[in-house]
Amino acid sequence: MPVKSYSTKRINLGELLIRNGLVTKEQIDKAKDIQLSNNCKLGEVLVTNKVITSEQLNKMLEFQLGIPYVDLEEYDINIDATKKVSESIAKKYCLIPININQNDLLILMKDPIDMYAIDDVRLCSKMNVIPMLGDNEKIDKAINYFYGKQEVLEAVNQFRIEKVNESKKQYQIYRENEVDELLNNSPIVKIVNSIIEQGIRSGSSDIHIEPYDKIIRIRYRLDGKLKEIAKYEAILLVPIILRIKIMCNLDITEKKIPQDGVMDVKVDGEEYEIRVSVLPTIYGEKIAMRVKNKLTINIEENNLGLTDNGKIKFSRLLKNSCGMILVTGPTGSGKTTTLYAALDQLNKEETNIITVEDPVETKVQGINQVQVNAKSGLTFQSMLKYLIRQDPDIIMVGEIRDEETAEIAIKASITGHLVLSTLHTNDAPSSITRLLDMGIKRYLIGTALSGVVAQRLVRKLCPKCKEKYIATSIDKKQIYLEEEEVILYRCKGCSYCNYTGYSGRIGIFEIMIMTDGLKELINIGASYGEIKKRAAEDGMISLEKGAINLVEKGVTSISEVFTLLDIE
Repeated sequence: MPVKSYSTKRINLGELLIRNGLVTKEQIDKAKDIQLSNNCKLGEVLVTNKVITSEQLNKMLEFQLGIPYVDLEEYDINIDATKKVSESIAKKYCLIPININQNDLLILMKDPIDMYAIDDVRLCSKMNVIPMLGDNEKIDKAINYFYGKQEVLEAVNQFRIEKVNESKKQYQIYRENEVDELLNNSPIVKIVNSIIEQGIRSGSSDIHIEPYDKIIRIRYRLDGKLKEIAKYEAILLVPIILRIKIMCNLDITEKKIPQDGVMDVKVDGEEYEIRVSVLPTIYGEKIAMRVKNKLTINIEENNLGLTDNGKIKFSRLLKNSCGMILVTGPTGSGKTTTLYAALDQLNKEETNIITVEDPVETKVQGINQVQVNAKSGLTFQSMLKYLIRQDPDIIMVGEIRDEETAEIAIKASITGHLVLSTLHTNDAPSSITRLLDMGIKRYLIGTALSGVVAQRLVRKLCPKCKEKYIATSIDKKQIYLEEEEVILYRCKGCSYCNYTGYSGRIGIFEIMIMTDGLKELINIGASYGEIKKRAAEDGMISLEKGAINLVEKGVTSISEVFTLLDIE
């Protein structure tokens, strides 16, 4: 939005916002009342109450103060600059050094006219300070990221000097209280905390700590792909493993069998549940940590990535009062998220919803959720039998793994219940073949099944660095285009996307509604190919076509979707 120009440079912020049509006088008066009672800044009040956006505020402040605004998402911070200012000063004033220009230190600040902050930076850095305006949330994230990296390097050096753990023999003789006391007062705490916190801040879904002969490799799973983040000396492995085991109450003396545990952590004010898996390898124990935000989850239908046509079909399926809806795809394709999105739509006061999950991924208010526990005899099969007696309207089964579970779920679906579950198949028509392989009779499949949703998750091209290019003849052949010149996008890589070229993921969906024609084909023993052809005739859009649509729109790249779907 273009900012209007005025002769008075330091015009009042409220008046400036009104003149640019962003707020009304009544909104400013109300915000000033809140400002006085809470002793905060006017702009903060307006952004917190969603009267204006952070971007709009920063543009106005840039104009009002005559100080340039820098978007950190489009700027590569010079790590040497961050070393000029201590973490305590950076956090105290919400600022971060971003570059050095001879004797000038460029500082990004929440409040670039705070002279106390500027003086403190000048004194500690012994450099001339050039203040610039930045978004406070982005500055906070940058502080945590860059100073966190410095802190862990210092902790590694400190550990090496102190030699807290000189040999594996010590590990074998430690009693739990001694280990806890040792590690709670050592650099290992900082190292482990940094590995977890930086993983969460980078948006990783999984954190891997992998031992090798002379090193430990740290990898984060970002947007479904593993990326190496750091390597440490092998001497750090034992104390890191000990620290993590203590955090999730695992047996620290057991090193020869796998173990599973859970820990809760708080990062930047948000709570996370981390599921920890320990696996013995030839070089020591490997750790895999699955990260789950306990407070927030995007389970609304609009966040799935469904097209308008897909949303209509999805909602149509959920309007059935009985029958079975299957969500299919490989591990990590987002099946559970889709199930929760369906439950979110179906969760009404008048509806009794019961789930059987292994494990319970997200706790949902208003839904009765049951955790499978094989050791106690609480299996999918045994729990399903009990659930029928609980007067459910809707049953969600985490996964159909065997014939017995499939039979119970199908019988529930044809006796007045709506059943939702998942299968591991490559596409929607393959679910018919999978059920038949389990031993389910054809007439039961045709009677019970309402529809199948097959899906994949593809990485989205980074909006900050994706680049245009003219499609080659091979590209056009792959996406069935005959135009002379086609513009597509490919990944490049920048600091915003951790130099992967991708940021975030989006779903591709194939929704097969069970029509009378499809049911008839199933009953007469039609082949997979015949079922797939008829589903397409009945309006099913294939995963391949959905993927090509995202490529044409510039959402993702050809290499991403064709590798994921194994299309030639």
